[in-house]
Amino acid sequence: MEEKIIHLLKSRQLGFDPKKAEAEHNPRISRFIEHTLSYPEIWCFLFDWKHSPYPLIIVEPKDFVYEELKDELMQNTNQSFFIRNFAFSFSRQYQNLSDPRKIRQINQFLSKIFKEQILIARKEIVFLCLNCDRIVLTNKVEKVNNRKCNCGATYDFFFIPTQIPDEIFQEIINGHLLELFALRILKQVKNLQLVGMESNGKKVYTSIQYEGAGVGKNFNAEFDLLGVKGNILITVECKFNKTKYDDIEIFLKASDNLYYQIKEHIPELRIKKLIFSYDATNLSPIKDSYIISLREIESIKKLIKEITNFI
Repeated sequence: MEEKIIHLLKSRQLGFDPKKAEAEHNPRISRFIEHTLSYPEIWCFLFDWKHSPYPLIIVEPKDFVYEELKDELMQNTNQSFFIRNFAFSFSRQYQNLSDPRKIRQINQFLSKIFKEQILIARKEIVFLCLNCDRIVLTNKVEKVNNRKCNCGATYDFFFIPTQIPDEIFQEIINGHLLELFALRILKQVKNLQLVGMESNGKKVYTSIQYEGAGVGKNFNAEFDLLGVKGNILITVECKFNKTKYDDIEIFLKASDNLYYQIKEHIPELRIKKLIFSYDATNLSPIKDSYIISLREIESIKKLIKEITNFI
């Protein structure tokens, strides 16, 4: 039955977004997504960051107290114009996070993707000496560990300003990065077959257009992801926002349209809907739907288990 459902779905496929298809197979984006599986708290950070992008600052050593370090930097903003800007950038980096553990986890995430050359290093590094309250800016990045201040003490901290490359930045802004995250999650759900299209010998799964499933004036509909498990059609919507019902209403209607089209050929067909949202607190329970709120995810393993049980 699965193969018949997939065949009927494929017969209605019209195409996909070529830019999104390219992003789906971009090695740097794929490695970025892979790391988010170990650090789910990064989504809250990225949601805040996308509204006012700024350099991402990595702190070494990683065992630091953000509030104390922020206050230390802010007390020395008179040293130079750059130090003042740097201190303000660091002060707002975690301004919406109060959990010290999550802050250190995000710093660790940034450090890992920087070492894998996913983040782009800027030219400068900033050193902080707590012994004499000295902040030093240098363009020389070699031998940063155990580097000594003029007062003779070893610098207590150093900061590496970095930036997210353009291809990942665009994926964050347009929300496609969440689709790729959902794709990576659903590939780990046992017995779930994702429905894709071919592009230059590679499979594309995200943002595929389907004929006749549209709502209102739109004859066709785009689904972020589709899957099949047994006699169940799974439709997926991804919203990197504080989701309201209006944001997903078209998706819900399009899902039902596609479902009834296929059900004409397979009366035993059932449907279930997955909604990945940054913040779904404004959504009430929806029939045959499982709503995933990114800001509440504590464990990817647990999330996969919950999705498996739902479908």
